[in-house]
Amino acid sequence: MPNYFDSIRRATRGLLVVSLTAALLACATAGDDDYSSALGIYRPDVLQGNVVTAEQVAVLKTGMTRAQVTRLLGTPLLKSAFHANRWDYVFSRLSVDATPQKRRLSLWFEGDLLAKFEGDDMPTEAKFVDSIAKPIDVSEPVKLQADPAELEAFKAKAGSSGDASPTGTTAPAPASTLKTYPPLTPEVNK
Repeated sequence: MPNYFDSIRRATRGLLVVSLTAALLACATAGDDDYSSALGIYRPDVLQGNVVTAEQVAVLKTGMTRAQVTRLLGTPLLKSAFHANRWDYVFSRLSVDATPQKRRLSLWFEGDLLAKFEGDDMPTEAKFVDSIAKPIDVSEPVKLQADPAELEAFKAKAGSSGDASPTGTTAPAPASTLKTYPPLTPEVNK
């Protein structure tokens, strides 16, 4: 005669297998955009590697020393222990709202001097900044000045909150409670 607990254990095991299979299938079929946008998950841009611009490549010349190259381009992302005479400057960017970017610049040295270099077309500094800059929403400009009706409404609200003196005018704040801040730029003092 089968044991009652064995049948419950088998049923629970079967239910667990079915639920895990369903969960794995759901994970396999759902794309990243399917659930991340629905759940409001923030996905930051991922910038990795060395930013090398066309201006830097224009300055790069064969015959430069390793120290000069490092001063110009920075430390390379990849220095192979097996290929000590090859440096690779690699850059990649992954973003939710832009096409992925990948660029590589490889340099070969003979001794301490740069023998040759080759790589992808590098963007100018201005084009690189434009490619990673997020557009600013300028559809509605920020209002920095109140019109006369808004000023009157503010004065009426301030007067009804109990800050007004018995004569109906707002009492000035004591000088000891006023905060002063240094000027933002030297031109403010002129």
